Amino acid sequence: MRGTQIIQLFKGIQALSKTNGTTINELMEVLGRNDRKAAYRMLETIQGIGVPVYEEKIHGQRAKRWKIDETSRQKLAGLNLPDFTISLPDIVALQLLRSQATVFKGTEIETTLNRLFSRLDAFVPEGLFASLSKLGPLFGSSNKWAKDYSGKEGILDSLVEAMLERRTCLVRYHSFQQGRETRFKIDPLYFFEYSGGLYLFVRTTAYDDIRILALERVREVAPTSDGFEEPKDFDARARLSEPFGIIADDPIEATVRVSADQARYLLERPYFRERVVAEESDGAVIVQLNTSGRHDVVKWILSLGSQAEVLGPPELRADVKKELEATLSGY
Repeated sequence: MRGTQIIQLFKGIQALSKTNGTTINELMEVLGRNDRKAAYRMLETIQGIGVPVYEEKIHGQRAKRWKIDETSRQKLAGLNLPDFTISLPDIVALQLLRSQATVFKGTEIETTLNRLFSRLDAFVPEGLFASLSKLGPLFGSSNKWAKDYSGKEGILDSLVEAMLERRTCLVRYHSFQQGRETRFKIDPLYFFEYSGGLYLFVRTTAYDDIRILALERVREVAPTSDGFEEPKDFDARARLSEPFGIIADDPIEATVRVSADQARYLLERPYFRERVVAEESDGAVIVQLNTSGRHDVVKWILSLGSQAEVLGPPELRADVKKELEATLSGY
């Protein structure tokens, strides 16, 4: 039974529950259709689910009134169906959110999302969600490098619960930098997704600094009885607004010349468009960056190949040259 039919069914029961009952004409109004057969089918459906309905002749008229018996009517007196409507923009927004959940593939979260959409499917035109799936390029995540979090549900749940309750945790974490597993206490602050992976801003209690943990490298979580207050000087959204990666290190300034071929694409992005300090006659642009994440800035410059040249500072130019020479030595 579709969602619209369910709503009509409840409204039909409400009409039958009135003291004077309802007529077939009034049931047709509930259905929004001038179809007596459909109104009678609704009566049959209501009776079929065990609601006792009887007919009562109207004195001096051929018409009949249909009612629910008094005992059942009293039980149903408080029945109230909220006005639940879902528009096409609502559906499109939900489908977009669903498409961005590929990072949860294989986890209980994916199962829960699928179950939720199965329930919502009853309240939209039949086959609509299936039809929207044909618009894959509009909704589908383009990230082919999404990490696998199956089996991490317990750790994810523990971290979410600790974050909501503001509770310090003892974690066992595999550090690539140290090449081993370590144990330390954290205050979990903020989850975010980056390049197909789930990450977490935390404050380490031993050093009182903000760090980023990769969820897949968290091996164990043990919430403690200690609570914490969120640091007032920490703004996760501001930290994530920078375009160059997620590692916030020392500030870096960079002046980069980008060729005309690549400048066309670069200027489509507001971040770079706002940082153009000069335009050359051949269409090339010079951008001035003030950001953090030196490693990611170097990676971005290298990704442009011969279409980008570092003009300054000298040490950044030397870093890029060193990387290019190391790359060339392998060929």
